[in-house]
Amino acid sequence: MMSKDLEATKPQLSVGIVKVFAAALIAAGIAALAYMLYFSLYVGRRISTEPDAWGQFGDYFGGVMNPIIALAALGLLAVGVRIQNDTLREAKKQLNLQRAELEQTRAVLSKQSEQLQLQAEAAQREVFEATFFRLMEALRRLTESFEATSRSRGIGAMFEWAVQLRDHAHGQLRSRQLAPDGAASVLASWYPTHRPKLSSYFALVLMTLEFIEKNNRSDAIFYTDILRATFSPGELFLLFHYGVGESGNHRFKALAEKYGLLEAFDPEDFDLPGERRLWYSARRISRDYTAKLATLSAAEEREVGG
Repeated sequence: MMSKDLEATKPQLSVGIVKVFAAALIAAGIAALAYMLYFSLYVGRRISTEPDAWGQFGDYFGGVMNPIIALAALGLLAVGVRIQNDTLREAKKQLNLQRAELEQTRAVLSKQSEQLQLQAEAAQREVFEATFFRLMEALRRLTESFEATSRSRGIGAMFEWAVQLRDHAHGQLRSRQLAPDGAASVLASWYPTHRPKLSSYFALVLMTLEFIEKNNRSDAIFYTDILRATFSPGELFLLFHYGVGESGNHRFKALAEKYGLLEAFDPEDFDLPGERRLWYSARRISRDYTAKLATLSAAEEREVGG
């Protein structure tokens, strides 16, 4: 755009030069004509053939033309300066317009980038939640398929197994002097007969925790709380002992501690010492739903805007 403006100033400059030189030529012609008329009409002399006379005429003509040419050059300079100022003013105006357009473009691109980022996050969240709730559904169906006796199924079966584990080995789990490794030994002696049923359950719970952990979401605690809310007392009892001791599942215990998965477990509900809950460290991340609520709010706004 600026190059077009500069091209547009070339005709103006050419016209200015032509005008200045035309005025100079006219002035020169008038001066020469006045000289000739003066000597021809008033003095009564004809055109001389003497070189001296023509030298005097040249001096006269130069004396008249020099100021005219100087004035013409000054006028030409003034025209050039004016045209240059106009060009610079127009260029500055165009630069300001381009700057404004760039700012508008930058704002539009920034908004589009934010929208694309929100859409990408929404898509990732949808994929994550679809997988998470499929895992939850698989865990629910697996739990419902358990049968301890003809009368205890599902979470009832889990509760009955928890009581069997508590009373196994003459009820050693009730002892206040029992250490985590002792509890792990009790579980190891009881678990083989229930491995075909409970191994898939423990593996699925751990898989769900690993899935949440690997996605590294800011609202991970929200989903682990959903998982924790589905556990019955019998499940909490079995999961609690699944991670204790040197022979326990250390990865499960680390994730359970991080997300406070077993916070709802109360040993005293199963007639165990209350201090047994100290076998698991306190939750290591904050239960803050601010990020999750902000995400849900943004999703609702997009749905309304769409």
